[in-house]
Amino acid sequence: MTLRATRTALRHFGVGGKGEARAIWEAKTLPSLNYVRRIGGTYASSTFMAMLSLFDSCPDLVPGDRIGVFSYGSGCCAEFYSGLVGSRARELAGAAALKSLLDSRYDLSVREYEEAERERTCYIDCGDFEPSTNGFGDWYKRHYVGSGKLVFRGIGDHYRRYAWS
Repeated sequence: MTLRATRTALRHFGVGGKGEARAIWEAKTLPSLNYVRRIGGTYASSTFMAMLSLFDSCPDLVPGDRIGVFSYGSGCCAEFYSGLVGSRARELAGAAALKSLLDSRYDLSVREYEEAERERTCYIDCGDFEPSTNGFGDWYKRHYVGSGKLVFRGIGDHYRRYAWS
């Protein structure tokens, strides 16, 4: 959709043809899709991951530059908004360390995924649930214990519980 919108806008202003529109679109849009392509659809957070990717991937982006953010779907109607790059955008994107987090993900085998889904299915309609921290070897211990990350601890009386690891 954004490629078609870029072509339409450029045509309106009398700039280039399809090839030039695609080149402009790729230069302006593809850097924002690096993380989203690795994670997949995450609904409302996709636009924020795209902005993190943009700030991490575009060295020529400077404070005060205007960016446009387009979101389609995710349980709501399409939205387009714009904003100015803040003075700490690159610093804050770097502190989020999303690339590092993505690089450290655990690749599940099909068998492991199916086991996790079977376990999740057993608890889906229960009022109380406490997730196991023993799956995938010592993954939880190596990546969460003592890391200060907010983690899901379970459900009690239909309330979700979270705690810092």
